[in-house]
Amino acid sequence: MKNKNIILLLIFLFVIFSSFQANDLVSINEEKDLENTDKISGILEKIVQKVLRISGGFIEKITQKNNKNNKINNNIGKKPRLFQGDVVLSSQEGEEILNQVVENVENAGIDVSEIIGETERRKKRKMSGNMTLAWDFPILYIVEEGVNGALVDEALKKMEEETCIKFERVYKLVAKAGLRFFKGTGCYSYIGRKFLDIFQDVSIGEGCETIGTIQHETMHALGVYHEQARADRDKYLKIFLENVEEGNEFNFLKVEPNSSFTYYTKYDYGSAMQYPSNAFSMNNSITMLPIKPHYNKTLGVNSGMTFVDVKLLNKHYCKNNCPKEIKCENKGYQSPINCSRCICPDGYFGDYCTELPQKKSNCGDPYIEITKRKKYLYIAGSGNCIHHLNTTLGKRLKIAFTFFNYYPGYEGRCKLENSLEVKYLRDKTVTGALFCLNESTTIISRNNHVIVLHRSTQTNNGATLVIESIEDSNTTSTKNN
Repeated sequence: MKNKNIILLLIFLFVIFSSFQANDLVSINEEKDLENTDKISGILEKIVQKVLRISGGFIEKITQKNNKNNKINNNIGKKPRLFQGDVVLSSQEGEEILNQVVENVENAGIDVSEIIGETERRKKRKMSGNMTLAWDFPILYIVEEGVNGALVDEALKKMEEETCIKFERVYKLVAKAGLRFFKGTGCYSYIGRKFLDIFQDVSIGEGCETIGTIQHETMHALGVYHEQARADRDKYLKIFLENVEEGNEFNFLKVEPNSSFTYYTKYDYGSAMQYPSNAFSMNNSITMLPIKPHYNKTLGVNSGMTFVDVKLLNKHYCKNNCPKEIKCENKGYQSPINCSRCICPDGYFGDYCTELPQKKSNCGDPYIEITKRKKYLYIAGSGNCIHHLNTTLGKRLKIAFTFFNYYPGYEGRCKLENSLEVKYLRDKTVTGALFCLNESTTIISRNNHVIVLHRSTQTNNGATLVIESIEDSNTTSTKNN
């Protein structure tokens, strides 16, 4: 019996998306690529099933009744079968992924020749350099009938406002590279630019017409991968294969496209590229959960790009925009649009991210210092409020919800616009834990500073927080969180 740590289980393998020469990236047609992606996905799933059986990790599926109160629109994994639910692979990419998986499996002593067949034996391809097709700005796009053009315009406009990336809508196809938003079966896109002088498809099918989903698929086209496929995924997520619909286990393969493409950004549970907690579920139950406490309802929030998402695009596409660097505080970074200003994490303002939010009549004091006595924070009503909670350096904050009401929302996922976000980790650039509906919980911060963000479209939403300063009894274990 092979060690269970053989690839533990195949989902812990790295699949390398190598850099192909520019002319290799041009596919004959996208219909062929969809067929090829479906074929490769089927082969990968058979390999995964065999590895799970041999390694002793095969888990019998248990059929459970759907929880109607926990239903979230989950348009992932629908036909056509796609890689990781919404990624179209070119023939070269599919071949390279299969090569890498088979090589790792065979190195572990598992024979999969009966699955791939002799005629499908791996073809070793010679890779050369980093000559990938780069997007030229503005990126042309067309919106076909059946897709909400105004919504696509809005989603791309928001991306333009926060990055150096520019888009231009056209109303007929031309012999140039671009994006064609059309109503296909589900939501899907290629990863990166794939054609020299052809518009590539971005499917915005039924259930996909949200700002978050349109930005998600567009980010794929810009070269960004899923958050849950990051190389460091297992430090942040626990995967429950027993709840994954049979035939979809392969979608939890980790992908390492390029070690530098994350630009040292931290894992962001609220990323536009993070799937919801029930992705690929056979029974609407949990398939992945955050390892960090309190983040269960943050996965798949689908509210558009986060600070970390925007930073990733700016670092990749806009790194040479500013001839002279400026210093930004509180982990902000120089704006590629206005080089004299910084882009700040939520909760900070000003040219250099040194300013706290101004006091609002309906929000109260934005800065609260907690020392010996407990303090109470009352937040209520429609609108947005930001509060910085601080205690003595070397101590931590204990925050208890004694009253909590944020609706509407889902049992398994919050709506950002009606939620309380608590940034209790040390890194305030990542999305905080989102809370909604009726909560009763206690949070222990990882350092002496917490940012609380109230967002509400309803007048009766709000919370009462009891905050106290406590001794930091475990500084070492939390220093990197």
